[in-house]
Amino acid sequence: MVRLRSGAQPPAQSHGASEQAQRTPSGLDAALTLKAASALEEAGLMQPGGERAAAVRKATILTNAAEILRHFSTGSLRTK
Repeated sequence: MVRLRSGAQPPAQSHGASEQAQRTPSGLDAALTLKAASALEEAGLMQPGGERAAAVRKATILTNAAEILRHFSTGSLRTK
C-alpha cells in the first residue's frame, strides 16, 4: 500500500486508475512532452537535410510516447 507523505492512505482505486492520475499528467508525461517540444524547436533551427529529419523523427517519437503514456494512464482501456 502506498502511503502519502502526510501519513494518510490514498483512497481506494477503482478499475486500476485513480482519479488523480486521470486529471494530472505524470512527471514522465510532462518530461516527455517538454523533450518533444525542445527537440522540435531544435529541428526547426536546422538546415534541411538528414540531421534535421532525424531530429524531427526524435521529436515525433517523444510526442507519441507521451501520448501513449497519457492514453494508458487515464484508464481509457477499462472494461465495464
